[in-house]
Amino acid sequence: MHPNQFFNHVTMLDESFIPGGAQALLASAHPKNFLPVPVRLPVYRIRIRFQTGKGVCKTAEKYAVLPPAYDNPEFIDEWLNMFLEDYKNENKRDMIGLELDGFEKLGNAVLTIG
Repeated sequence: MHPNQFFNHVTMLDESFIPGGAQALLASAHPKNFLPVPVRLPVYRIRIRFQTGKGVCKTAEKYAVLPPAYDNPEFIDEWLNMFLEDYKNENKRDMIGLELDGFEKLGNAVLTIG
């Protein structure tokens, strides 16, 4: 992926002080100035179930691209439940009793910048 495309679509955290900003500097850098290091991101398919405000039981599929540090089989369901709670709070729909009904890892997305 071209650095310009990547850095124009991300939010920089813990940005160093650079005149004009680190994000602008990186977005304008030539692709050959980046070492081609692949970033692997685990991708999951998630099944959820909940009840609507009208009492209708629903199931749905969602997808999650997680940071590599969260890809631990021992804790993945805890992370997914936490993100589902955030999803519920951000959406204005009634999702009574929202719960994780299952998940499967689809694979790893690989992003190489430069």
